[in-house]
Amino acid sequence: MSWPSSTMSACWSDISSIFIRDKLGPLRRSAVAYCVRADSVVVETRVPISKDDFRQVMGHFVTGVTVITTAHDGEVRGMTANSVTSVSLEPLSVLVCVNHEAITHRILSAGRVFCVNVLSDDQEALSRACAKPDTPEAGLEGVLYHVGETGAPIIDGAIAYLDCKVTSQFEFGTHTLFIGEPTEGGATTGEPLVFYRGKYTKLREWAPA
Repeated sequence: MSWPSSTMSACWSDISSIFIRDKLGPLRRSAVAYCVRADSVVVETRVPISKDDFRQVMGHFVTGVTVITTAHDGEVRGMTANSVTSVSLEPLSVLVCVNHEAITHRILSAGRVFCVNVLSDDQEALSRACAKPDTPEAGLEGVLYHVGETGAPIIDGAIAYLDCKVTSQFEFGTHTLFIGEPTEGGATTGEPLVFYRGKYTKLREWAPA
């Protein structure tokens, strides 16, 4: 085996990560290391991606920001989430992922309803508050909302929403994947709140001058 010299000029490693310098771009992290043995033979070693590497890679996936609301037996809850996706048009379905340890998980599991509230770019403070379990806003205290068809709260000022009833759920790792069938939904004009590389931003900040 020989070095892929057309693309690499150097390779080095430490205990935690492997780096390969590519002549065509910046320093890149790789899951493959090329190591030279004492007898000058080059061997290939595959290194698993770490949790930090995974977070860094996924942070480059630009998403909107939602607050998932739910209700059961008089208790309401809101949780910030960007792990939301549409699943199918037949039947209409949307998926949300909730950590087993989240208070929202307990209420959603019991109530079997949730609403996906797509936040506007002036609702960053609400998103930050609902990302913490011990804030009043996470219990929707002081948050303006109205109740949807399923009983889940629909947050006022959100630019879009889907009010859903749970039809299926699956356990995977530390999370439950809840699949919901929308019973109603709506959208208004306005700009979305955006999350990219661990920071909130706005589409208007990316617009050309």
